[in-house]
Amino acid sequence: MERQFYLDLAQSGLRMPIGADLVLHEKPNPAAILTDGEALGRVVEETARRYRTPLAFAHMDLQLEKTVLLEILGIPAADIALFHSAKTRVPRR
Repeated sequence: MERQFYLDLAQSGLRMPIGADLVLHEKPNPAAILTDGEALGRVVEETARRYRTPLAFAHMDLQLEKTVLLEILGIPAADIALFHSAKTRVPRR
């Protein structure tokens, strides 16, 4: 799409919510949906349709991403909640 399309949307007063999280948490199983690509895609589509916008922003859960990354690095599950990478150096392998 061309740049002007987005400029026209902004000038029309359209406010595109980052509402996938709101729609996600209306579901009976939001935690399961977060790790199911197809189900999460349906939530993003529902969000776009509900707010009548051509765009929806996918859900971003930084805590989930942090957990996955730290698991890959071998950080014990019990330590993940307390792990703060900005204050801790990860040893190089």
